[in-house]
Amino acid sequence: MADKKEVKEKDVKEKDVKEKEGKSDFIKMVGIGLIVLVIALGASYVLFSKMIQSAIPQNDKNETQNAHEVGEIIKLDEFITNINNGGKYVKMKVSIEIASEDEKVKEKVNSFMPVIRDSILEIISDKMVSDFDYRNRDNLKKEIRDSINTRLGSEQIRNVYFEDIIIQ
Repeated sequence: MADKKEVKEKDVKEKDVKEKEGKSDFIKMVGIGLIVLVIALGASYVLFSKMIQSAIPQNDKNETQNAHEVGEIIKLDEFITNINNGGKYVKMKVSIEIASEDEKVKEKVNSFMPVIRDSILEIISDKMVSDFDYRNRDNLKKEIRDSINTRLGSEQIRNVYFEDIIIQ
């Protein structure tokens, strides 16, 4: 009987040793995997940061000096009009940027203010609620600018700015 107990104890000890070796191997594999992961992440960070730097143009002093200078901005009276969504209306504050510093151009723009307001009203009253979404605002600004410039007969308006847009 003592032999059987000794054999069982040996089997139990062998199982413990094998389990410890198995756990030890597992821990080693996890450790190696983590090290490989960290190295891979570091290498991809370096690689992608170099790729992004080469893709983005670097600004030099000449480019910043030639940057777009803001012209005179004229704030227009508030617009309140129905939009093309039965029963909804929009309330907007719009400003326009004049492309020239010439006083004659400013006078021309001011004298055409009823035409400019009519052009803006015509455009925004034809829009749906989705057209005022932030993703579509650049298109709306371009459409307004192009319409005003067409009515003025020249490229006098450089940009259109929205200060407030409320839809109810």
